[in-house]
Amino acid sequence: MSPLISQATDSDSEFDDDDDSSENSDDDDDRHNDTADDGDDARMHDAATTTGRHTNPSTNPSTEADGGPVMHNRTIAHHGTINRVRAMPQQQGMVAVWADSGHVKVYDLTVQLAELANEPQPRPPSKNRPLQINPRHSHAHPVEGYALDWSPVVAGQLAAGDGKGRVHVWMPREGGAGWVVSGVYAGHTASVEDIQWSPTEGTVFASGASDNTVRIW
Repeated sequence: MSPLISQATDSDSEFDDDDDSSENSDDDDDRHNDTADDGDDARMHDAATTTGRHTNPSTNPSTEADGGPVMHNRTIAHHGTINRVRAMPQQQGMVAVWADSGHVKVYDLTVQLAELANEPQPRPPSKNRPLQINPRHSHAHPVEGYALDWSPVVAGQLAAGDGKGRVHVWMPREGGAGWVVSGVYAGHTASVEDIQWSPTEGTVFASGASDNTVRIW
């Protein structure tokens, strides 16, 4: 598939994301900020850990002592380094992950998110061991990547771009029975660094790559 518009830029493109500005504000640092510690098993925290929640100081001595929030979290075991994580806006428990293995995976963490919302006290570290959860769907690219975004208009629609300039769109099947992954959206000649869906149109998204172009699809 070919882009509708291609615009050359003077430098690597960046997309501002009001919902995720802290992570996309400096794309050159994304690979360091979004990447988990190296090792045989990277640890993926579900979407709730990025927001946390305050525990009432009157019921939790640790918050009363230091005046700060206490983080409730669950840890998900993941083999390999994680490059980027995105939560579906229409269903926060559905989480997409870009891995250095070249795989994009989607996990359903709805149960874990509900547990966190109703947990009166954080679990002690000894009881918060990594959970083994199988992904709902997985798609292999020839190389790893970083560009990843859920559509805010079409629930379950996902776009991912890799280090070879390839972009694929995941389209949800009817009835929630997984996804159909498109063929390659070809046009970029270098690594796709970021993708942003249109906030109003379910079939339009933009991609920016290190070939100094922004393309509208």
